[in-house]
Amino acid sequence: DSLIERRNLEKPDEILMAPPCDPWSQRQHMNRAMFGQEYQRRLLARRQEHEECFLQLVRELYDGQVRDGGHAHIEAPWAADGIHTVAWSDMVGYDARLDQCRFQANVTAVSHGKKITGLVMKPTRIRTTKRRLAVQIARRCQCRSPHIRLEGSTSKLAQNYPWPMAQELARLIMEPDFPDAAEMFPVEEDADGMREQHQEILKDLRKRF
Repeated sequence: DSLIERRNLEKPDEILMAPPCDPWSQRQHMNRAMFGQEYQRRLLARRQEHEECFLQLVRELYDGQVRDGGHAHIEAPWAADGIHTVAWSDMVGYDARLDQCRFQANVTAVSHGKKITGLVMKPTRIRTTKRRLAVQIARRCQCRSPHIRLEGSTSKLAQNYPWPMAQELARLIMEPDFPDAAEMFPVEEDADGMREQHQEILKDLRKRF
Protein backbone atom coordinates (compact mmCIF):
# COMPACT_ATOMS: atom_id res chain seq x y z
CA ASP A 1 0.00 0.00 0.00
CA SER A 2 2.84 2.41 0.78
CA LEU A 3 4.22 1.99 -2.75
CA ILE A 4 0.83 2.72 -4.27
CA GLU A 5 0.41 5.74 -2.01
CA ARG A 6 3.83 7.03 -3.03
CA ARG A 7 2.98 6.65 -6.72
CA ASN A 8 -0.33 8.43 -6.17
CA LEU A 9 1.48 11.27 -4.40
CA GLU A 10 4.47 11.68 -6.72
CA LYS A 11 2.77 10.75 -10.02
CA PRO A 12 6.02 9.80 -11.80
CA ASP A 13 6.32 10.16 -15.54
CA GLU A 14 7.47 6.56 -15.98
CA ILE A 15 7.67 3.34 -13.96
CA LEU A 16 9.64 0.22 -14.96
CA MET A 17 8.71 -2.97 -13.09
CA ALA A 18 10.20 -6.47 -13.17
CA PRO A 19 8.27 -8.68 -10.73
CA PRO A 20 9.72 -12.05 -9.63
CA CYS A 21 8.88 -14.65 -12.26
CA ASP A 22 9.96 -18.01 -10.83
CA PRO A 23 6.44 -19.33 -10.02
CA TRP A 24 5.38 -18.57 -13.60
CA SER A 25 8.48 -19.66 -15.52
CA GLN A 26 8.33 -22.30 -18.22
CA ARG A 27 10.65 -24.43 -16.11
CA GLN A 28 7.65 -25.14 -13.90
CA HIS A 29 6.11 -27.21 -16.72
CA MET A 30 9.09 -29.55 -16.51
CA ASN A 31 9.01 -29.57 -12.71
CA ARG A 32 5.35 -30.60 -12.66
CA ALA A 33 6.06 -33.44 -15.09
CA MET A 34 9.01 -34.60 -12.98
CA PHE A 35 7.66 -34.21 -9.42
CA GLY A 36 3.97 -35.02 -9.78
CA GLN A 37 0.73 -33.94 -8.17
CA GLU A 38 2.07 -32.87 -4.78
CA TYR A 39 4.49 -30.45 -6.44
CA GLN A 40 1.66 -29.14 -8.62
CA ARG A 41 -0.54 -28.57 -5.54
CA ARG A 42 2.20 -26.54 -3.82
CA LEU A 43 2.90 -24.62 -7.02
CA LEU A 44 -0.76 -23.63 -7.43
CA ALA A 45 -0.85 -22.33 -3.83
CA ARG A 46 2.38 -20.42 -4.41
CA ARG A 47 1.03 -18.93 -7.63
CA GLN A 48 -2.17 -17.80 -5.95
CA GLU A 49 -0.22 -16.02 -3.22
CA HIS A 50 2.15 -14.47 -5.76
CA GLU A 51 -0.71 -13.21 -7.92
CA GLU A 52 -2.47 -11.62 -4.93
CA CYS A 53 0.72 -9.96 -3.68
CA PHE A 54 3.06 -9.14 -6.57
CA LEU A 55 1.02 -9.28 -9.77
CA GLN A 56 -1.93 -7.35 -8.36
CA LEU A 57 0.44 -4.68 -7.03
CA VAL A 58 2.08 -4.34 -10.45
CA ARG A 59 -1.36 -4.09 -12.05
CA GLU A 60 -2.49 -1.32 -9.70
CA LEU A 61 0.70 0.66 -10.34
CA TYR A 62 0.36 0.15 -14.10
CA ASP A 63 -3.29 1.22 -14.16
CA GLY A 64 -2.48 4.21 -11.95
CA GLN A 65 0.03 5.41 -14.53
CA VAL A 66 -2.52 4.99 -17.32
CA ARG A 67 -5.12 6.87 -15.29
CA ASP A 68 -2.78 9.79 -14.60
CA GLY A 69 -1.39 10.04 -18.13
CA GLY A 70 2.05 8.60 -17.29
CA HIS A 71 3.77 5.53 -18.67
CA ALA A 72 4.39 2.10 -17.20
CA HIS A 73 6.56 -0.76 -18.41
CA ILE A 74 6.70 -4.39 -17.23
CA GLU A 75 9.57 -6.75 -18.02
CA ALA A 76 9.00 -10.51 -17.82
CA PRO A 77 10.07 -13.70 -19.62
CA TRP A 78 8.23 -13.93 -22.92
CA ALA A 79 6.51 -17.24 -22.21
CA ALA A 80 5.93 -16.83 -18.46
CA ASP A 81 2.45 -17.94 -17.41
CA GLY A 82 1.86 -14.85 -15.25
CA ILE A 83 0.65 -13.04 -18.36
CA HIS A 84 -2.48 -15.24 -18.35
CA THR A 85 -3.58 -14.45 -14.78
CA VAL A 86 -6.74 -12.61 -13.80
CA ALA A 87 -4.59 -9.86 -12.26
CA TRP A 88 -3.06 -9.07 -15.64
CA SER A 89 -6.08 -9.61 -17.86
CA ASP A 90 -7.38 -6.82 -20.12
CA MET A 91 -4.35 -4.58 -19.62
CA VAL A 92 -4.09 -1.77 -22.14
CA GLY A 93 -0.86 -1.08 -23.99
CA TYR A 94 1.59 -2.86 -26.25
CA ASP A 95 3.66 -6.04 -26.01
CA ALA A 96 7.16 -6.14 -27.47
CA ARG A 97 9.32 -9.25 -27.73
CA LEU A 98 13.06 -8.90 -27.49
CA ASP A 99 15.58 -11.73 -27.58
CA GLN A 100 18.41 -10.73 -25.28
CA CYS A 101 21.08 -12.25 -27.53
CA ARG A 102 20.49 -9.17 -29.71
CA PHE A 103 21.81 -7.16 -26.77
CA GLN A 104 24.84 -9.45 -26.28
CA ALA A 105 23.44 -11.38 -23.31
CA ASN A 106 25.94 -14.12 -22.56
CA VAL A 107 26.98 -16.56 -19.84
CA THR A 108 29.94 -18.82 -19.13
CA ALA A 109 29.01 -22.46 -18.65
CA VAL A 110 30.88 -25.72 -18.19
CA SER A 111 30.53 -28.31 -20.96
CA HIS A 112 32.46 -31.59 -20.91
CA GLY A 113 34.78 -30.19 -18.28
CA LYS A 114 35.57 -27.03 -20.23
CA LYS A 115 34.35 -23.47 -19.69
CA ILE A 116 32.59 -21.96 -22.68
CA THR A 117 31.15 -18.48 -23.09
CA GLY A 118 28.27 -17.91 -25.46
CA LEU A 119 25.12 -15.96 -26.15
CA VAL A 120 21.79 -16.79 -24.53
CA MET A 121 18.54 -16.16 -26.36
CA LYS A 122 16.35 -15.37 -23.31
CA PRO A 123 13.11 -14.21 -25.02
CA THR A 124 11.70 -11.31 -23.02
CA ARG A 125 8.38 -9.46 -22.96
CA ILE A 126 8.11 -5.73 -22.42
CA ARG A 127 4.51 -4.72 -21.78
CA THR A 128 4.31 -0.97 -22.04
CA THR A 129 1.97 1.98 -22.41
CA LYS A 130 4.52 3.73 -24.66
CA ARG A 131 4.24 2.85 -28.34
CA ARG A 132 7.70 4.22 -29.18
CA LEU A 133 9.32 1.93 -26.61
CA ALA A 134 7.39 -1.12 -27.85
CA VAL A 135 8.35 -0.47 -31.47
CA GLN A 136 12.00 0.38 -30.92
CA ILE A 137 12.95 -2.14 -28.20
CA ALA A 138 11.68 -5.16 -30.15
CA ARG A 139 14.44 -7.45 -31.41
CA ARG A 140 14.30 -11.04 -32.69
CA CYS A 141 17.23 -13.45 -32.69
CA GLN A 142 19.43 -13.46 -35.79
CA CYS A 143 22.10 -15.80 -34.42
CA ARG A 144 23.51 -18.48 -36.70
CA SER A 145 25.18 -20.51 -33.96
CA PRO A 146 23.51 -22.35 -31.04
CA HIS A 147 22.79 -20.53 -27.80
CA ILE A 148 23.83 -21.68 -24.37
CA ARG A 149 20.81 -23.24 -22.66
CA LEU A 150 19.63 -21.50 -19.51
CA GLU A 151 19.15 -24.03 -16.73
CA GLY A 152 20.29 -24.32 -13.14
CA SER A 153 23.28 -22.13 -12.38
CA THR A 154 23.37 -20.57 -15.85
CA SER A 155 19.88 -19.11 -15.27
CA LYS A 156 21.17 -17.16 -12.28
CA LEU A 157 24.11 -15.87 -14.32
CA ALA A 158 21.68 -14.33 -16.82
CA GLN A 159 19.41 -12.60 -14.29
CA ASN A 160 20.80 -9.11 -14.85
CA TYR A 161 20.11 -7.13 -18.00
CA PRO A 162 23.00 -6.96 -20.45
CA TRP A 163 24.39 -3.43 -20.44
CA PRO A 164 23.29 -2.58 -24.02
CA MET A 165 19.72 -3.59 -23.15
CA ALA A 166 19.74 -1.46 -19.99
CA GLN A 167 21.05 1.50 -22.00
CA GLU A 168 18.37 1.12 -24.66
CA LEU A 169 15.58 0.83 -22.09
CA ALA A 170 16.85 3.95 -20.32
CA ARG A 171 17.06 5.87 -23.61
CA LEU A 172 13.52 4.94 -24.64
CA ILE A 173 12.10 5.72 -21.21
CA MET A 174 13.61 9.20 -21.48
CA GLU A 175 12.32 9.72 -25.03
CA PRO A 176 8.81 11.13 -25.52
CA ASP A 177 6.21 8.89 -27.14
CA PHE A 178 5.30 9.19 -30.81
CA PRO A 179 3.20 12.34 -31.27
CA ASP A 180 0.57 10.32 -33.16
CA ALA A 181 0.49 7.39 -30.70
CA ALA A 182 -2.88 5.71 -31.10
CA GLU A 183 -5.40 5.10 -28.33
CA MET A 184 -4.42 2.01 -26.36
CA PHE A 185 -6.52 -1.13 -26.40
CA PRO A 186 -6.26 -4.38 -24.41
CA VAL A 187 -3.09 -6.22 -25.34
CA GLU A 188 -3.58 -9.19 -27.65
CA GLU A 189 -1.50 -12.33 -27.23
CA ASP A 190 1.08 -13.29 -29.85
CA ALA A 191 -0.29 -16.78 -30.44
CA ASP A 192 2.45 -17.77 -32.87
CA GLY A 193 5.19 -16.66 -30.49
CA MET A 194 3.65 -18.53 -27.56
CA ARG A 195 3.16 -21.66 -29.69
CA GLU A 196 6.83 -21.54 -30.69
CA GLN A 197 7.90 -21.41 -27.05
CA HIS A 198 5.64 -24.31 -26.06
CA GLN A 199 6.98 -26.45 -28.92
CA GLU A 200 10.53 -25.88 -27.66
CA ILE A 201 9.46 -26.99 -24.16
CA LEU A 202 7.84 -30.18 -25.50
CA LYS A 203 11.00 -31.04 -27.45
CA ASP A 204 13.07 -30.64 -24.33
CA LEU A 205 10.70 -32.81 -22.29
CA ARG A 206 10.85 -35.57 -24.90
CA LYS A 207 14.65 -35.58 -24.69
CA ARG A 208 14.59 -35.83 -20.92
CA PHE A 209 11.94 -38.53 -20.49
